[in-house]
Formats: sequence, structure tokens, C-alpha cells
Amino acid sequence: MLITDLNLDGENDAGISLIGACHEKFPQIKIIVYSMHSSPSFVNSAIEAGAMGYVTKLSDESELRKAIESVMTGTLYVEPSLAKSLVSFEHSLSKFTKREISIIQLVMQKYTNPEIAEKLGLNKRTVENNISRIYTKIGLNSREELLGYWKEEEEFRRVTSKF
Repeated sequence: MLITDLNLDGENDAGISLIGACHEKFPQIKIIVYSMHSSPSFVNSAIEAGAMGYVTKLSDESELRKAIESVMTGTLYVEPSLAKSLVSFEHSLSKFTKREISIIQLVMQKYTNPEIAEKLGLNKRTVENNISRIYTKIGLNSREELLGYWKEEEEFRRVTSKF
């Protein structure tokens, strides 16, 4: 069993990389993440990389014990307080088309609508229509709200990199 943090050497991606490498080289190893990060995108990234458990450092010691017991039996374990937000986050991503995710990725990188249109080879009006649909799908009204919806640009890029 491996219990690891995500933040190794000051880099959150280092933990995800470690999980992926260990899971690839030793597929039988049981991996639990014990991290300060409670964001659904971190949980999702860790599980996709091969972690079978995820517990925050703010949780009670008994939560880590439950995770260890569960993972040792081959059952995925996500701290209950994180599970609901993880489902909600995944559900919100499933609402978008690939084009909308591409547009959101560029919005998160602070591109303007004309720049997005040029980069994707679309008409500016098409980009505006897609952005309107994005807002409607998740109940937002502005670019600022969209930027705040996924607190960090890096967080959104990591989760949507598979699209």
C-alpha cells in the first residue's frame, strides 16, 4: 500500500505523476491520497491516475483508517464529504460538448471571444453562442462567474485534458 500526498516538491502534478507511475509499474499496489486538497478535480485526477482512496488532511484519523480498510478489500474509497461534490463536478462536465470544453479552456486562459474564434477557426458569433449555452448549462451569467466556477485555471485544465 502507498499513502501519498499530491503536493510533492511544491508541485501538485508530481503526486498525480507518482500515482500514475506506481499504478502502471505495480498495478497491484493499493494507493490512497492523503491531501490538503478537497477540490473535485484533484480527487478525480488522483482516481484516474490509479488511486483507490482519497482522504483530506482535515478529516478525522478514523477516516484514513476507513480508507485503508476499504482499499485493502479492493473497494474504492472517497471521503464522504468529498463524494457528493465529486459527483456534482463530473455531472457538470458531462453537460458540455467537446467544442464547449475547448472554448471554456480558452476562456480560462483569458482569451477574448475574437481570439477564441481565430484560434478554433470559428466565427465570432458562433463562439458567443457557445458561451451563452455554457452559461445557461451551469446557471452562470458572466465570464467572471465562469472563471470562478473552477477556482483555478490549472484545476479545469487538468480535468478537461482528457477531452
